[in-house]
Amino acid sequence: MRLKGSFLFLSFIFLLSVYKASKVEACPDFFWYLMDGKYFVENHKLPQNDYIFLPQEEWIAHSLYFESLLYLIYKKFGDKGVYFLKNFLLSLLFFLIIYLIKRKTQVILNFLIIYIPIYTLFFWGTMLRPHIFTYLSTILILIILEKEIYFLTIPVLTFFSLFHAGIIAPIGICVIYILNLLIKKNFKKTIILFIYTILSITLIIIFNPYHLKYFEYIYKAFTEKIVIWSKYITEWETIFIPVLIEKNFYYIISFIFILFLLTIFLISPSKKEFYHALLIILFFYFSLKHVRNIPLFATISTFIIPSYFNKISKFKLKFDFFENKIFLKIFLLIINIFLVIKIFLQEKKIFIDENFFPVKAALFLKNKREGGNILCPSDRGGFVEYFLYPEFKIAVDGRLSVKTQFLEEFFKFWNLEINPEIYIKKYKPNFILTENKMILTKKLLSIPYLKVIYKDENFTIFELK
Repeated sequence: MRLKGSFLFLSFIFLLSVYKASKVEACPDFFWYLMDGKYFVENHKLPQNDYIFLPQEEWIAHSLYFESLLYLIYKKFGDKGVYFLKNFLLSLLFFLIIYLIKRKTQVILNFLIIYIPIYTLFFWGTMLRPHIFTYLSTILILIILEKEIYFLTIPVLTFFSLFHAGIIAPIGICVIYILNLLIKKNFKKTIILFIYTILSITLIIIFNPYHLKYFEYIYKAFTEKIVIWSKYITEWETIFIPVLIEKNFYYIISFIFILFLLTIFLISPSKKEFYHALLIILFFYFSLKHVRNIPLFATISTFIIPSYFNKISKFKLKFDFFENKIFLKIFLLIINIFLVIKIFLQEKKIFIDENFFPVKAALFLKNKREGGNILCPSDRGGFVEYFLYPEFKIAVDGRLSVKTQFLEEFFKFWNLEINPEIYIKKYKPNFILTENKMILTKKLLSIPYLKVIYKDENFTIFELK
Protein backbone atom coordinates (compact mmCIF):
# COMPACT_ATOMS: atom_id res chain seq x y z
CA MET A 1 0.00 0.00 0.00
CA ARG A 2 1.33 3.41 -0.96
CA LEU A 3 1.89 5.66 2.05
CA LYS A 4 0.42 9.13 1.71
CA GLY A 5 2.77 11.98 2.50
CA SER A 6 0.12 13.81 4.52
CA PHE A 7 -0.37 10.69 6.65
CA LEU A 8 3.38 10.51 7.31
CA PHE A 9 3.46 14.19 8.28
CA LEU A 10 0.51 13.87 10.66
CA SER A 11 2.01 10.68 12.07
CA PHE A 12 5.19 12.62 12.79
CA ILE A 13 3.19 15.29 14.68
CA PHE A 14 1.31 12.57 16.57
CA LEU A 15 4.38 10.52 17.52
CA LEU A 16 6.36 13.60 18.53
CA SER A 17 3.49 14.74 20.76
CA VAL A 18 3.21 11.34 22.43
CA TYR A 19 6.97 11.07 22.88
CA LYS A 20 7.25 14.54 24.46
CA ALA A 21 4.49 13.72 26.96
CA SER A 22 5.08 10.01 27.50
CA LYS A 23 7.36 10.15 30.52
CA VAL A 24 5.43 9.12 33.64
CA GLU A 25 6.26 11.41 36.54
CA ALA A 26 4.47 10.85 39.82
CA CYS A 27 2.37 13.93 40.54
CA PRO A 28 1.47 14.86 44.15
CA ASP A 29 -1.90 13.12 43.79
CA PHE A 30 -0.60 9.87 42.28
CA PHE A 31 -0.16 8.04 45.57
CA TRP A 32 -3.49 8.86 47.14
CA TYR A 33 -5.11 7.74 43.88
CA LEU A 34 -3.47 4.39 44.57
CA MET A 35 -4.61 4.47 48.21
CA ASP A 36 -8.26 5.07 47.30
CA GLY A 37 -8.14 2.51 44.49
CA LYS A 38 -6.60 -0.09 46.76
CA TYR A 39 -9.21 0.53 49.48
CA PHE A 40 -12.13 0.24 47.04
CA VAL A 41 -10.81 -2.85 45.23
CA GLU A 42 -9.76 -4.79 48.32
CA ASN A 43 -12.58 -3.83 50.70
CA HIS A 44 -15.42 -3.44 48.20
CA LYS A 45 -16.40 -0.29 50.06
CA LEU A 46 -16.15 3.41 49.32
CA PRO A 47 -12.81 4.91 50.48
CA GLN A 48 -12.70 6.30 53.99
CA ASN A 49 -10.45 8.91 55.59
CA ASP A 50 -8.57 6.34 57.65
CA TYR A 51 -5.22 7.80 56.61
CA ILE A 52 -5.41 11.18 58.35
CA PHE A 53 -5.60 12.35 61.96
CA LEU A 54 -7.13 15.83 61.66
CA PRO A 55 -10.93 16.18 62.05
CA GLN A 56 -12.39 14.79 58.84
CA GLU A 57 -15.32 15.42 56.60
CA GLU A 58 -17.03 13.11 54.14
CA TRP A 59 -14.84 12.40 51.14
CA ILE A 60 -16.30 11.88 47.66
CA ALA A 61 -13.86 10.09 45.35
CA HIS A 62 -15.03 11.61 42.07
CA SER A 63 -12.46 9.63 40.09
CA LEU A 64 -13.05 6.33 41.90
CA TYR A 65 -12.98 4.08 38.85
CA PHE A 66 -9.86 5.76 37.50
CA GLU A 67 -8.20 5.22 40.88
CA SER A 68 -9.30 1.57 40.93
CA LEU A 69 -8.10 1.03 37.36
CA LEU A 70 -4.77 2.65 38.20
CA TYR A 71 -4.33 0.48 41.29
CA LEU A 72 -5.23 -2.76 39.48
CA ILE A 73 -2.83 -2.03 36.63
CA TYR A 74 -0.07 -0.97 39.01
CA LYS A 75 -0.58 -4.05 41.18
CA LYS A 76 -0.48 -6.49 38.25
CA PHE A 77 1.96 -4.84 35.84
CA GLY A 78 3.90 -2.36 37.97
CA ASP A 79 5.53 0.71 36.44
CA LYS A 80 5.21 -0.62 32.88
CA GLY A 81 1.46 -0.97 33.24
CA VAL A 82 1.12 2.62 34.40
CA TYR A 83 3.36 3.77 31.52
CA PHE A 84 1.18 2.03 28.92
CA LEU A 85 -2.05 3.26 30.53
CA LYS A 86 -0.91 6.84 30.35
CA ASN A 87 0.33 6.59 26.80
CA PHE A 88 -2.80 4.83 25.58
CA LEU A 89 -4.94 7.69 26.95
CA LEU A 90 -2.59 10.35 25.59
CA SER A 91 -2.44 8.68 22.19
CA LEU A 92 -6.23 8.73 21.99
CA LEU A 93 -6.30 12.37 23.09
CA PHE A 94 -3.67 13.55 20.59
CA PHE A 95 -5.22 11.51 17.78
CA LEU A 96 -8.59 13.23 18.31
CA ILE A 97 -6.99 16.68 18.44
CA ILE A 98 -5.08 16.09 15.20
CA TYR A 99 -8.13 14.55 13.53
CA LEU A 100 -10.39 17.49 14.42
CA ILE A 101 -7.95 20.18 13.28
CA LYS A 102 -7.00 18.37 10.06
CA ARG A 103 -10.65 17.77 9.25
CA LYS A 104 -11.29 21.53 9.20
CA THR A 105 -8.16 22.75 7.45
CA GLN A 106 -6.17 21.36 4.54
CA VAL A 107 -3.47 24.03 4.76
CA ILE A 108 -0.21 22.87 6.39
CA LEU A 109 0.67 26.13 8.14
CA ASN A 110 -2.91 26.64 9.29
CA PHE A 111 -2.74 23.22 10.93
CA LEU A 112 0.58 23.92 12.64
CA ILE A 113 -0.35 27.44 13.78
CA ILE A 114 -3.47 26.04 15.47
CA TYR A 115 -2.01 22.75 16.72
CA ILE A 116 1.08 24.14 18.45
CA PRO A 117 -0.74 26.44 20.92
CA ILE A 118 -3.46 23.85 21.54
CA TYR A 119 -0.86 21.17 22.24
CA THR A 120 0.94 23.57 24.58
CA LEU A 121 -2.25 24.32 26.49
CA PHE A 122 -2.98 20.61 26.75
CA PHE A 123 0.50 19.84 28.01
CA TRP A 124 -0.50 20.97 31.52
CA GLY A 125 -3.00 18.12 31.55
CA THR A 126 -0.81 15.31 30.28
CA MET A 127 0.15 13.98 33.68
CA LEU A 128 -1.46 10.66 34.58
CA ARG A 129 -4.50 12.13 36.25
CA PRO A 130 -8.24 11.47 35.82
CA HIS A 131 -8.56 14.85 34.11
CA ILE A 132 -7.58 13.14 30.84
CA PHE A 133 -10.99 11.46 30.86
CA THR A 134 -12.66 14.86 31.05
CA TYR A 135 -10.77 16.09 27.98
CA LEU A 136 -11.66 12.94 26.07
CA SER A 137 -15.33 13.10 27.04
CA THR A 138 -15.50 16.79 26.14
CA ILE A 139 -14.09 16.17 22.68
CA LEU A 140 -16.46 13.23 22.13
CA ILE A 141 -19.48 15.29 23.21
CA LEU A 142 -18.52 18.09 20.83
CA ILE A 143 -18.30 15.60 17.95
CA ILE A 144 -21.62 14.00 18.94
CA LEU A 145 -23.40 17.36 19.03
CA GLU A 146 -21.92 18.47 15.72
CA LYS A 147 -22.98 15.24 14.00
CA GLU A 148 -26.37 15.35 15.78
CA ILE A 149 -26.19 11.77 17.07
CA TYR A 150 -27.62 12.94 20.36
CA PHE A 151 -28.44 9.52 21.83
CA LEU A 152 -24.70 8.88 22.24
CA THR A 153 -24.60 11.54 24.94
CA ILE A 154 -26.14 8.95 27.29
CA PRO A 155 -23.34 6.32 27.21
CA VAL A 156 -20.57 8.93 26.97
CA LEU A 157 -21.72 11.06 29.90
CA THR A 158 -22.65 8.07 32.06
CA PHE A 159 -19.44 6.14 31.41
CA PHE A 160 -16.99 9.02 31.78
CA SER A 161 -18.69 10.29 34.95
CA LEU A 162 -17.22 7.26 36.73
CA PHE A 163 -13.68 8.46 35.99
CA HIS A 164 -13.68 12.18 36.82
CA ALA A 165 -15.91 14.94 38.18
CA GLY A 166 -14.96 17.06 35.18
CA ILE A 167 -17.92 15.45 33.43
CA ILE A 168 -19.73 18.66 34.43
CA ALA A 169 -17.87 20.31 31.50
CA PRO A 170 -19.47 18.17 28.74
CA ILE A 171 -22.80 18.31 30.59
CA GLY A 172 -22.50 22.10 30.54
CA ILE A 173 -21.71 22.00 26.83
CA CYS A 174 -24.91 20.01 26.26
CA VAL A 175 -26.88 22.66 28.16
CA ILE A 176 -25.32 25.43 26.05
CA TYR A 177 -26.15 23.50 22.87
CA ILE A 178 -29.75 23.06 24.04
CA LEU A 179 -29.94 26.84 24.51
CA ASN A 180 -28.51 27.27 21.01
CA LEU A 181 -31.17 25.00 19.52
CA LEU A 182 -33.87 26.85 21.41
CA ILE A 183 -32.69 30.23 20.06
CA LYS A 184 -32.74 28.76 16.56
CA LYS A 185 -36.32 27.63 17.27
CA ASN A 186 -35.46 24.04 16.52
CA PHE A 187 -37.84 22.79 19.17
CA LYS A 188 -37.83 19.12 18.19
CA LYS A 189 -34.06 18.78 18.57
CA THR A 190 -34.16 20.93 21.70
CA ILE A 191 -36.59 18.53 23.38
CA ILE A 192 -34.69 15.42 22.22
CA LEU A 193 -31.30 16.64 23.49
CA PHE A 194 -32.86 17.94 26.71
CA ILE A 195 -34.38 14.52 27.40
CA TYR A 196 -31.09 12.74 26.63
CA THR A 197 -29.16 15.11 28.90
CA ILE A 198 -31.61 14.71 31.80
CA LEU A 199 -31.58 10.94 31.28
CA SER A 200 -27.76 10.96 31.34
CA ILE A 201 -27.68 12.89 34.62
CA THR A 202 -30.26 10.49 36.07
CA LEU A 203 -28.17 7.47 35.06
CA ILE A 204 -25.05 9.06 36.57
CA ILE A 205 -26.90 9.47 39.87
CA ILE A 206 -28.13 5.85 39.69
CA PHE A 207 -24.91 4.11 38.66
CA ASN A 208 -22.34 6.22 40.46
CA PRO A 209 -21.72 4.68 43.91
CA TYR A 210 -22.12 8.11 45.53
CA HIS A 211 -25.44 8.72 43.76
CA LEU A 212 -26.77 12.28 44.30
CA LYS A 213 -23.85 13.16 46.57
CA TYR A 214 -21.62 12.97 43.48
CA PHE A 215 -23.07 16.29 42.29
CA GLU A 216 -23.73 17.71 45.74
CA TYR A 217 -20.06 17.56 46.66
CA ILE A 218 -18.97 19.24 43.40
CA TYR A 219 -21.26 22.15 44.29
CA LYS A 220 -19.99 22.12 47.86
CA ALA A 221 -16.35 22.23 46.72
CA PHE A 222 -16.98 25.26 44.52
CA THR A 223 -18.90 27.14 47.18
CA GLU A 224 -17.26 26.29 50.51
CA LYS A 225 -13.59 25.75 49.73
CA ILE A 226 -12.86 27.66 46.57
CA VAL A 227 -11.28 30.60 48.44
CA ILE A 228 -8.95 28.33 50.39
CA TRP A 229 -8.01 26.19 47.41
CA SER A 230 -7.39 29.11 45.07
CA LYS A 231 -5.20 30.75 47.70
CA TYR A 232 -2.97 27.78 48.45
CA ILE A 233 -3.29 25.23 45.62
CA THR A 234 -1.63 26.14 42.31
CA GLU A 235 -4.15 24.50 39.98
CA TRP A 236 -6.95 26.54 41.55
CA GLU A 237 -5.13 29.86 41.14
CA THR A 238 -6.06 32.45 38.57
CA ILE A 239 -3.64 32.53 35.66
CA PHE A 240 -2.53 36.02 36.69
CA ILE A 241 -0.70 34.80 39.79
CA PRO A 242 1.80 32.52 37.98
CA VAL A 243 2.05 34.99 35.09
CA LEU A 244 2.46 38.32 36.89
CA ILE A 245 3.77 37.34 40.32
CA GLU A 246 5.59 34.01 39.96
CA LYS A 247 6.57 34.69 36.31
CA ASN A 248 6.24 31.00 35.45
CA PHE A 249 7.37 30.54 31.83
CA TYR A 250 4.79 27.87 30.96
CA TYR A 251 1.88 29.97 32.19
CA ILE A 252 3.18 33.09 30.44
CA ILE A 253 3.30 31.18 27.14
CA SER A 254 -0.10 29.64 27.86
CA PHE A 255 -1.62 33.05 28.56
CA ILE A 256 -0.26 34.38 25.26
CA PHE A 257 -1.64 31.35 23.38
CA ILE A 258 -5.05 31.67 25.04
CA LEU A 259 -5.24 35.31 23.94
CA PHE A 260 -4.00 34.34 20.47
CA LEU A 261 -6.72 31.73 19.96
CA LEU A 262 -9.38 34.08 21.30
CA THR A 263 -8.16 36.83 18.95
CA ILE A 264 -8.44 34.50 15.94
CA PHE A 265 -12.06 33.87 16.80
CA LEU A 266 -12.85 37.55 17.38
CA ILE A 267 -11.21 38.98 14.25
CA SER A 268 -12.32 36.26 11.87
CA PRO A 269 -14.76 37.63 9.29
CA SER A 270 -16.74 34.39 9.53
CA LYS A 271 -20.19 34.73 10.98
CA LYS A 272 -19.99 33.80 14.65
CA GLU A 273 -22.18 30.91 15.75
CA PHE A 274 -23.89 31.73 19.04
CA TYR A 275 -22.97 28.27 20.32
CA HIS A 276 -19.29 28.79 19.43
CA ALA A 277 -19.18 32.29 20.88
CA LEU A 278 -20.67 31.21 24.19
CA LEU A 279 -18.31 28.23 24.48
CA ILE A 280 -15.20 30.29 23.69
CA ILE A 281 -16.12 33.12 26.07
CA LEU A 282 -17.10 30.84 28.95
CA PHE A 283 -14.07 28.58 28.75
CA PHE A 284 -11.80 31.58 28.24
CA TYR A 285 -13.16 32.94 31.51
CA PHE A 286 -12.79 29.56 33.24
CA SER A 287 -9.16 29.19 32.11
CA LEU A 288 -8.28 32.64 33.42
CA LYS A 289 -10.05 32.03 36.72
CA HIS A 290 -8.40 28.66 37.43
CA VAL A 291 -5.34 27.35 35.58
CA ARG A 292 -6.70 23.80 35.96
CA ASN A 293 -9.16 24.70 33.16
CA ILE A 294 -6.52 25.63 30.57
CA PRO A 295 -6.72 22.23 28.79
CA LEU A 296 -10.50 22.61 28.57
CA PHE A 297 -10.03 25.87 26.69
CA ALA A 298 -7.69 23.93 24.40
CA THR A 299 -10.42 21.32 23.89
CA ILE A 300 -12.94 23.94 22.84
CA SER A 301 -10.37 25.63 20.61
CA THR A 302 -9.58 22.33 18.89
CA PHE A 303 -13.16 22.08 17.83
CA ILE A 304 -13.96 25.71 17.00
CA ILE A 305 -10.90 27.74 15.99
CA PRO A 306 -9.62 26.00 12.79
CA SER A 307 -12.60 26.90 10.60
CA TYR A 308 -12.48 30.52 11.77
CA PHE A 309 -8.73 30.73 11.15
CA ASN A 310 -9.23 29.59 7.55
CA LYS A 311 -10.96 32.91 6.83
CA ILE A 312 -7.98 34.90 8.14
CA SER A 313 -5.04 32.90 6.88
CA LYS A 314 -3.48 33.69 3.52
CA PHE A 315 -1.35 30.55 3.44
CA LYS A 316 -2.00 28.28 0.47
CA LEU A 317 0.34 25.30 0.81
CA LYS A 318 -1.89 22.26 1.35
CA PHE A 319 -1.22 18.73 2.56
CA ASP A 320 -1.24 17.58 -1.06
CA PHE A 321 2.25 19.09 -1.21
CA PHE A 322 3.65 15.94 0.39
CA GLU A 323 2.16 13.47 -2.09
CA ASN A 324 4.62 13.90 -4.98
CA LYS A 325 7.73 14.52 -2.87
CA ILE A 326 9.28 11.05 -2.67
CA PHE A 327 12.41 12.17 -0.81
CA LEU A 328 10.32 14.12 1.72
CA LYS A 329 8.14 11.07 2.30
CA ILE A 330 11.22 8.89 2.83
CA PHE A 331 12.56 11.47 5.30
CA LEU A 332 9.25 11.56 7.21
CA LEU A 333 9.10 7.76 7.25
CA ILE A 334 12.60 7.58 8.75
CA ILE A 335 11.74 10.16 11.41
CA ASN A 336 8.55 8.27 12.29
CA ILE A 337 10.45 5.02 12.65
CA PHE A 338 13.01 6.81 14.80
CA LEU A 339 10.27 8.21 17.09
CA VAL A 340 8.60 4.80 17.40
CA ILE A 341 11.95 3.30 18.43
CA LYS A 342 12.53 6.14 20.93
CA ILE A 343 9.09 5.59 22.48
CA PHE A 344 9.63 1.82 22.55
CA LEU A 345 13.08 2.13 24.17
CA GLN A 346 12.06 4.80 26.66
CA GLU A 347 12.46 3.69 30.25
CA LYS A 348 9.03 2.50 31.29
CA LYS A 349 9.04 3.46 34.93
CA ILE A 350 7.40 5.96 37.22
CA PHE A 351 9.81 8.80 37.94
CA ILE A 352 9.65 9.89 41.57
CA ASP A 353 11.43 13.20 42.05
CA GLU A 354 13.37 12.83 45.30
CA ASN A 355 13.80 16.60 45.45
CA PHE A 356 10.03 16.83 45.82
CA PHE A 357 9.00 13.57 47.48
CA PRO A 358 10.57 12.69 50.87
CA VAL A 359 11.68 9.22 49.77
CA LYS A 360 14.60 8.80 52.17
CA ALA A 361 12.80 10.55 55.03
CA ALA A 362 9.83 8.15 54.71
CA LEU A 363 12.22 5.19 54.64
CA PHE A 364 13.86 6.46 57.83
CA LEU A 365 10.52 6.62 59.67
CA LYS A 366 9.52 3.19 58.41
CA ASN A 367 12.75 1.62 59.67
CA LYS A 368 13.45 3.68 62.80
CA ARG A 369 10.06 4.49 64.30
CA GLU A 370 7.09 2.25 65.10
CA GLY A 371 4.31 4.68 64.19
CA GLY A 372 2.60 7.96 64.99
CA ASN A 373 0.99 11.07 63.51
CA ILE A 374 3.00 12.99 60.90
CA LEU A 375 2.49 16.66 60.09
CA CYS A 376 3.71 17.29 56.53
CA PRO A 377 2.70 19.44 53.52
CA SER A 378 -0.50 18.24 51.82
CA ASP A 379 1.18 17.74 48.44
CA ARG A 380 3.56 15.21 50.07
CA GLY A 381 0.80 13.65 52.16
CA GLY A 382 -0.28 11.10 49.57
CA PHE A 383 3.27 9.82 49.16
CA VAL A 384 3.86 9.58 52.93
CA GLU A 385 0.59 7.79 53.64
CA TYR A 386 1.08 5.33 50.76
CA PHE A 387 4.41 4.15 52.13
CA LEU A 388 3.77 4.45 55.87
CA TYR A 389 0.08 3.69 56.48
CA PRO A 390 -1.30 2.08 58.69
CA GLU A 391 1.50 2.50 61.24
CA PHE A 392 1.58 6.24 60.54
CA LYS A 393 -1.15 8.76 59.79
CA ILE A 394 -0.81 12.20 58.24
CA ALA A 395 -2.63 15.50 58.78
CA VAL A 396 -3.86 16.21 55.24
CA ASP A 397 -3.25 14.70 51.82
CA GLY A 398 -4.01 16.09 48.36
CA ARG A 399 -7.70 15.28 48.69
CA LEU A 400 -7.92 18.05 51.32
CA SER A 401 -10.60 15.97 53.01
CA VAL A 402 -10.75 17.76 56.36
CA LYS A 403 -13.29 20.28 57.56
CA THR A 404 -12.92 23.77 56.17
CA GLN A 405 -11.74 25.49 59.35
CA PHE A 406 -9.04 22.85 59.95
CA LEU A 407 -7.90 22.96 56.33
CA GLU A 408 -7.47 26.73 56.45
CA GLU A 409 -5.63 26.47 59.76
CA PHE A 410 -3.37 23.77 58.30
CA PHE A 411 -2.32 25.98 55.38
CA LYS A 412 -1.77 28.95 57.67
CA PHE A 413 0.62 26.85 59.73
CA TRP A 414 2.79 26.03 56.73
CA ASN A 415 2.76 29.64 55.55
CA LEU A 416 3.64 30.99 59.01
CA GLU A 417 0.38 32.92 59.10
CA ILE A 418 -0.23 31.64 62.63
CA ASN A 419 2.07 30.85 65.55
CA PRO A 420 3.43 27.33 64.81
CA GLU A 421 3.88 26.55 68.51
CA ILE A 422 0.20 27.08 69.20
CA TYR A 423 -0.71 24.80 66.29
CA ILE A 424 1.72 22.06 67.36
CA LYS A 425 0.49 22.11 70.97
CA LYS A 426 -3.11 21.97 69.76
CA TYR A 427 -2.74 18.87 67.55
CA LYS A 428 0.35 17.24 69.12
CA PRO A 429 1.78 15.45 66.07
CA ASN A 430 4.51 12.92 66.84
CA PHE A 431 6.57 14.04 63.85
CA ILE A 432 6.84 17.11 61.60
CA LEU A 433 8.30 16.55 58.13
CA THR A 434 9.38 19.80 56.45
CA GLU A 435 11.36 20.98 53.46
CA ASN A 436 14.72 22.48 54.37
CA LYS A 437 14.10 25.52 52.17
CA MET A 438 10.91 26.48 54.06
CA ILE A 439 11.10 29.50 56.32
CA LEU A 440 8.98 27.45 58.73
CA THR A 441 11.82 24.94 59.13
CA LYS A 442 14.12 27.59 60.56
CA LYS A 443 11.37 28.63 62.94
CA LEU A 444 10.88 25.05 64.14
CA LEU A 445 14.59 24.72 64.88
CA SER A 446 14.20 27.33 67.63
CA ILE A 447 11.41 25.46 69.43
CA PRO A 448 13.00 23.64 72.42
CA TYR A 449 10.60 20.67 72.59
CA LEU A 450 11.24 19.71 68.94
CA LYS A 451 14.18 17.43 68.21
CA VAL A 452 15.72 16.92 64.77
CA ILE A 453 15.88 13.16 64.24
CA TYR A 454 16.57 13.15 60.49
CA LYS A 455 17.93 15.50 57.86
CA ASP A 456 18.97 15.09 54.24
CA GLU A 457 19.63 17.56 51.45
CA ASN A 458 15.92 18.30 51.02
CA PHE A 459 13.95 17.33 54.11
CA THR A 460 14.05 17.49 57.90
CA ILE A 461 12.07 15.44 60.40
CA PHE A 462 11.30 16.84 63.84
CA GLU A 463 10.06 14.71 66.73
CA LEU A 464 8.22 16.05 69.74
CA LYS A 465 10.30 15.37 72.85
